[in-house]
Order: sequence, then C-alpha cells, then structure tokens
Amino acid sequence: MHALTLHYHPHPHPLSSCCHKVLIALDVLGIEADKRLLNLGDPDGRAARAVAKARDDLASAYAFIERQLAGRTWVAGDAFSMADCAAAPALFYAVAYLPLPPRHGQLAAYVERLMAHPSVALTIEQARPYFKFFPGRRGLSRSYFDPAAA
Repeated sequence: MHALTLHYHPHPHPLSSCCHKVLIALDVLGIEADKRLLNLGDPDGRAARAVAKARDDLASAYAFIERQLAGRTWVAGDAFSMADCAAAPALFYAVAYLPLPPRHGQLAAYVERLMAHPSVALTIEQARPYFKFFPGRRGLSRSYFDPAAA
C-alpha cells in the first residue's frame, strides 16, 4: 500500500485528461501510487463503507480549508489565484455530495465568493445544460440545477 491513492474514472476516454496529468507527474517524479478505477455510472458498484470513508475524508478536507482561510479572502491570500481556480470546481461538486456544515462559516463564505467570481460563474453557466448528467445532481443547489426543469 502506498501513501498516495489515485481514484480515476475512465469515461469518456481510457483515462480522463485530468488523470493523465496526474499519472504523468507521478511518473516524472518517481512517485508510487495505488491506482483505483471508479465507475461513477454504476450505482451498484458503490460500497457503503467506501462512501462513508469518502464523506469523512471530505469533512476533514473542509476543516483543513476552513483553517487555511483564516484571515484570507482567497485561499492563497488577498488576490484570486490559480489555487482558487483549482478549488472552485472541486468545491462546487463536493458540496453536492456533502453540504458544508454550519461550523465552517469561512469556507461557506469562500464558496459563495468563488461561485460569484465572474470567470467561475461563466464556467458554471456554460456547464448548466450538462448538470442533468452529473451523478450528484440531486445535491446541487437549485440555483444551478432544477430537476423539475431537466
């Protein structure tokens, strides 16, 4: 077992381009990782224990980000940066699966700032027609996806 585990989804290509980036970097850096293929389209393949662990891990990540945001407007400081560009999609989809608990007020305010940022808002707006295909769409805010309208 390695210290790093890469979970990846093969659709629509043998590996997603995002996973390619990680696999290339791991190889260049000589880092070993456990690689786990996920079929996100197969609800019978989800193990309750794995889902519970993923939720616990996400809750831990929320706590970490909450601490990181102390005294900051954006995740890396006072200016919107590449760190925020990377955080926006991850947080957008994460909160669909595990809503932010009330104790993470700084994180909730940060997510609101992220979603209101013009470039993030534009990207989300362009993706809106495809949210009906997102497996976690039921957890999306109704301001982004209305199941009755899909």
